[in-house]
Amino acid sequence: PQSPTLLPRQNMSKYKEILKARSLPRVAGGPIQELFRAIKGGPRPGSNFDYSAPLTEVVLLGGLAIRTGERIEWDAANMSVTNHPEFARYIKEPARKGWEYGEDLWDS
Repeated sequence: PQSPTLLPRQNMSKYKEILKARSLPRVAGGPIQELFRAIKGGPRPGSNFDYSAPLTEVVLLGGLAIRTGERIEWDAANMSVTNHPEFARYIKEPARKGWEYGEDLWDS
């Protein structure tokens, strides 16, 4: 099998050392056990909502910008596009009848 290699080969060995130094510590038991330990008061998990939720928000907004071809100005506190109010239909779709639970959670 072919693997990416830097040439000259001396550079590849230097690069491998750099990668080893940057490696994240592995979690004993995997991500689910890490989550359970965090829930029980252990250390914060590496896959933390403090950064994953805002990251997801940015990625989804990027998709909206690509889909519409427009610049998006985002008000994170109110979860709304400020420069194109008509895009609200892409942000929060109306719930079907009988599935309205929690609709007021987004109201401030």
